Amino acid sequence: MSYSEQLFQFRYMIEQVLDGTLPDEDIQRFNELIINDARLREYYCEYINITIGIERQCINLPVSIHAGGGQAGTIFRDLLKLEREAPAVETYDEIEVEEVVKSKNARKRQIPGKFFMIYNKLVSLAAVLMILFILYANVFPPKYSVPVGVVVDQMGLEWAKSSEVLKDDDVLFTNQAPYVISKGYLKLRYNEGVDVLIEGPASFEIDKSRLYLEYGKLYAHVSEIGKGFTVESSKTKFVDLGTEFGVLVDSTGSSELHVLKGEVQFYAGSKDNKNKTRKVYQDNAIRYDSDDSTIESIPINRNSFVRNCNSSSNFAWKGQHIDLADIIGGGNGFGTGKTNYGIDFYSGKVSYVESEAESFRVSGYVAASHPYIDGVFMPDGGDGSVEITSTGISFDRFPDTNGDCYVPVCNNREIKKGFGGNPELGYLIMNGEDVQKQISPRICLHSNAGITFDLDAIRSSLSGVEIERFTAVFGLIESSTEEPTDVDLFILVDGINVFSHKGYLSTDNPLDIKVELDSSDRFLTMTCLEGMQNFGDWAFLVNPILELKSAEY
Repeated sequence: MSYSEQLFQFRYMIEQVLDGTLPDEDIQRFNELIINDARLREYYCEYINITIGIERQCINLPVSIHAGGGQAGTIFRDLLKLEREAPAVETYDEIEVEEVVKSKNARKRQIPGKFFMIYNKLVSLAAVLMILFILYANVFPPKYSVPVGVVVDQMGLEWAKSSEVLKDDDVLFTNQAPYVISKGYLKLRYNEGVDVLIEGPASFEIDKSRLYLEYGKLYAHVSEIGKGFTVESSKTKFVDLGTEFGVLVDSTGSSELHVLKGEVQFYAGSKDNKNKTRKVYQDNAIRYDSDDSTIESIPINRNSFVRNCNSSSNFAWKGQHIDLADIIGGGNGFGTGKTNYGIDFYSGKVSYVESEAESFRVSGYVAASHPYIDGVFMPDGGDGSVEITSTGISFDRFPDTNGDCYVPVCNNREIKKGFGGNPELGYLIMNGEDVQKQISPRICLHSNAGITFDLDAIRSSLSGVEIERFTAVFGLIESSTEEPTDVDLFILVDGINVFSHKGYLSTDNPLDIKVELDSSDRFLTMTCLEGMQNFGDWAFLVNPILELKSAEY
């Protein structure tokens, strides 16, 4: 905020102090400004001196001037009337200076008449200037800047050369010049509980409970107390009714509205007369064409708008969910993992998993090197309770097994010949579908193996986003023998059994897994154990995802 704008705002606070209308919550800020800013302190003293000086001249200003907000013509007529009715200023001829001796050592001159004439003119000029100042304030009232929010984060941001620049934690003020972004993401938070994510290129202006978007993409998450937040462009206006919605405005004024949650009241038309209106409900979208002023319904695109960003983890969230198979393959959960990579049960590192090899057996809990994976283990209830987290949480209800495993837990999106069984025998089938041809994300969870994810570590990279639930489809490949394969499945949260199925057969229908997760839940564990038959127990978790949602206020 420039010094002149700060001065306008400070003067307004002085006026509130003088008439007793300054809110209690602003009194402390007013005192701090006077104490800490020498320029404002000097301005305050001058303002008070002028005010007191004019009051002592007993200038009775017309009512219309005092009232404020009157018409300019009325004020000018009052000024003319004041001039006509004002008493004439007495003038004096120049007189000779006469010395009067008061005492032997003191003399005094009479003050010339010219001095009185100049003094009267100065007082009259000061009064006129004050009246003109009041007139200007009525006809051209200053635009006061008030704080309305703060900058939360920015990622990959580039500002246009002509634009003012906002930095993290900067306070957002109204009545500033337009901000122009060339590229990147900027996250703002309004005091009313509204999060706004702007994606460049974009040009916008900040206002109270409102944002003017000349062009660009914007996503708004509005809390209950922020209802009524408005996004406006030159030809459209979007008034929220407690929602999550995205807005796209192009350089011609055409726009799109995508409502992901709640409702939005849409208006279209000229800047001062937006006479077309429509209420848009959840899971719906519309487009406004500025060329022919038409409004049409379009398919909603839930992943078109960046809803959140985190510069520390270089994460931009568009509503997509976290793929746990991708994490096992060394990725971040959004497609950066490698196929047929998994967690080595000896080192805990992410490494390539060979096709079916010799069986192996590892005792104890193995911490993983991946930040989102706590560790891996081989469950065997025959030895008692089994440690399932790095913090020492154990589970004592696993059945007894022979303790062997053939393949580490891995990202098995792509099954190759010789991997996951013997293709020549033709049993790479799950639920009647050839697994080798599927492209869905999947975790290979061959018995006897278990893996634990650290949900808190995942949350730390998802500022403003919450983990809502874990979902997956569980199944076994078709057995190579006439007798079906069977396994035991356990899904645990912080060591508590939340989903399990013992004696699951390869001929059974796939299991739909859905586990609700709370913000206090830290460890998600999944493990598969051999059943009565110790062969062909190749289990898969298809589409294993953590569903995300925007954080609530």
